[in-house]
Amino acid sequence: MAYQTGSASGQDDLLDKLRLFLVANGWTTNMWQTDGDGYRLHVQKGTQYVNFRSTATDPSGTDNTGGHIWLCGSEGYDSGEDWDAQPNASDPSLLRDVATVANYYVFLDGDCCYVVVEVTVGIFRHMAFGIIEKNGLAAGQSGAFVGAVYLSPGSSSIDATSHALLFDSNERGALYRNWFRLDIDGDTGLWVRNTYNTSVSPRVIGTCRKRGMNWDLVLAQPNTFNQSTTLLPMYLMAYRGSDLYSLIGYPPNIAQCEMNNYMPGDEIVIGSDTWVIFPWYQRASTLSAYHAYAFKKVT
Repeated sequence: MAYQTGSASGQDDLLDKLRLFLVANGWTTNMWQTDGDGYRLHVQKGTQYVNFRSTATDPSGTDNTGGHIWLCGSEGYDSGEDWDAQPNASDPSLLRDVATVANYYVFLDGDCCYVVVEVTVGIFRHMAFGIIEKNGLAAGQSGAFVGAVYLSPGSSSIDATSHALLFDSNERGALYRNWFRLDIDGDTGLWVRNTYNTSVSPRVIGTCRKRGMNWDLVLAQPNTFNQSTTLLPMYLMAYRGSDLYSLIGYPPNIAQCEMNNYMPGDEIVIGSDTWVIFPWYQRASTLSAYHAYAFKKVT
């Protein structure tokens, strides 16, 4: 799993550094050029296509705080189409408010990439794309995911259903959602929303936040006996109708944990593996409490 850290001057520079890192690790750039007030980037690895657009503001006017990176998945690349109108593209996810980048961290493992952005000291953003470790899904693109942590402006609660977290279990009304591509129940090429919204079918739910199946384990951390923190895999389930869900897999080399006894960027060593911990947003804040992601680091 490749790893890189550094600083960037803003959303355009961050996207360029992500591009160079991906190319250095086996990805192909299909397009990199200016587009409006930012840049567009299209990358590919095998049959996986991911598309990006940086902007100084939100073109929709709903989140006009500046410095965004948008991303979506697709099943191909067409240079004649807009960045988000690629063949069978998902709707966009949003990495918001990255006009300043104090530090960034990129963790790459084959088809999966996790990007952590420290916008100012102690405040973080997250973006991810890849293909999950599958359980019962077809080969090819099924199991691909794109997403980012989107915290709804004006909300002061981590439980707000207008947020969208990576591998979430609580989103029901976020403006910018996270997506999984599934071949399921006879349908192929579906981009399925990561949501608990019961009006959406099929849908995928993860483990993060209070409806996730990890939640009771999260609340029991750290261990009261020895104060240790457990890294929890984030299993994903697809809704199949009739109140039934199927396990479809998990994202590799990322885990859910609590960071009561850790600070952002601290490392946990388990056997020969090193994991790096970052809060969902800000440690001990109302928007993320002590909830965190841990990423496997290989240098």
